[in-house]
Amino acid sequence: MEIGVKQAKIDLSKLIERVRAGEAVTITNNGEPVAKLIAIRAANRREKGYGRLRELLRDLPDDWDSPAAKAKTNALLRID
Repeated sequence: MEIGVKQAKIDLSKLIERVRAGEAVTITNNGEPVAKLIAIRAANRREKGYGRLRELLRDLPDDWDSPAAKAKTNALLRID
């Protein structure tokens, strides 16, 4: 769903309900997309939660600051 900034201000509580129901809302300014509202759970769906971080920290190599270790960690975290 797309909605203009002015209308989004008016309908914010309704937009939040739609987002909570799983819909993504794009807010536009003069027809140009400027923001996207998505549920927090939807944004974090790809992550496994704190267990993933705990696993990464537990398996941290002694040479954690080496380029190879950084590349491996970035790949696991999907950081470019």
